[in-house]
Amino acid sequence: GRLFDPLGRPISSLFQLAPHDPQALGSVAIAPRGAGGFVALWEGDALPSAQPPFPHPNPAGWNLHGALLRRPCPGSSVCLGPGAGQAVEVSWTQSGRSGTARGVRIDRDTAVYSLANPALFDTAVHLDADGTLAWAAPTGAELRFRWVVATGRLVTASKPRGRFASGRIVPATSGLPAFELALLTEDRDPGFATTGADTMACAPSPFALCLFGGRFKATMTWTDGSGADLPALAVPIADRQGTFEVGTGPGALVTLIDGRANNGKIWVYLGGLSAAGYRIVITDTTTGTAKTYVNAAGRLSSSADRKAFQP
Repeated sequence: GRLFDPLGRPISSLFQLAPHDPQALGSVAIAPRGAGGFVALWEGDALPSAQPPFPHPNPAGWNLHGALLRRPCPGSSVCLGPGAGQAVEVSWTQSGRSGTARGVRIDRDTAVYSLANPALFDTAVHLDADGTLAWAAPTGAELRFRWVVATGRLVTASKPRGRFASGRIVPATSGLPAFELALLTEDRDPGFATTGADTMACAPSPFALCLFGGRFKATMTWTDGSGADLPALAVPIADRQGTFEVGTGPGALVTLIDGRANNGKIWVYLGGLSAAGYRIVITDTTTGTAKTYVNAAGRLSSSADRKAFQP
């Protein structure tokens, strides 16, 4: 055997776990990955000159094929879940261009991905322990998701081109995965209202996102199983982006887009990762104008408001 750190780098010499067994191992065996790393096992024939004590056998007598001397989370994918052992990859196609999205993990089970613009995260995903993947994509690009569930089976899913969408994929025990997709066209009313609000400057807090240089304040409340309205935890990502968490799970991705060169407005993109009932309020602290976006319980969707705020 040999011990590796979580990135796949060997941190021990070879060591013998048991006397030689005439029954071939068949393939490299890998222990579950944990915070400290993982162990890989190989079969091997120690040469006569390689006598105990171990762990210093003659290396010429050991078959190290498949030694896993590479990161277990390759390329632009993000490793999520306990021990960060499940790689989730997102690729995209839009306007004749395509590529693999750059992913950034924001907590153990949640990641955000940027597509053509490396400064903007267009997609968010959340991976449950059972391999269920929830995703929110406030983008019109065609997306493809790939990840490996605990059984080692590769699961794939896709979002069609042209619409914003959220989805949840529950891997089946056999055959193709069950797939739930909620689409929302970009010009459909996402359910918002304009109200008056206070003009106090945004102060970052565990329950508020300060966006666009602190000009905009975003908060979210959600309804739990008892019907109580609770504040969602704010997780800032960048100057114009952040997420909210509801309970112990993901809530929504909030993105502000500077659309002044297009229609003279500042846009709001929302990517829903939760089917809970929730309300997101975004306030322009310079004018006091606030927009409220409501998601009905049982609904999983993403939306765009391209007439949200004046510059």
